[in-house]
Amino acid sequence: MVDRPKMKRQAMHRLCSTRAHMLNMTLRDFADQYGISYGQAMDIEQMRSLPSLATRTLIEAVRLDPELIKRAASMTRTIYGSAIK
Repeated sequence: MVDRPKMKRQAMHRLCSTRAHMLNMTLRDFADQYGISYGQAMDIEQMRSLPSLATRTLIEAVRLDPELIKRAASMTRTIYGSAIK
């Protein structure tokens, strides 16, 4: 059985610690730089929603290599445009 509250807490902790402590970024800057919506990032940090596996994977990838993921997000916006604001 999946413990959704625990998964929400873990996701919130991972996102908060990544953006605030590792990268020293605001939530809006983190969302803009790494290609997730500000609303989604806020929902994760305030434990209103459980992020998708893709979003959790993105957060972990940013923890591993923030510069690589920043370049990949920038390239993706260049190629495909940016539908997220």
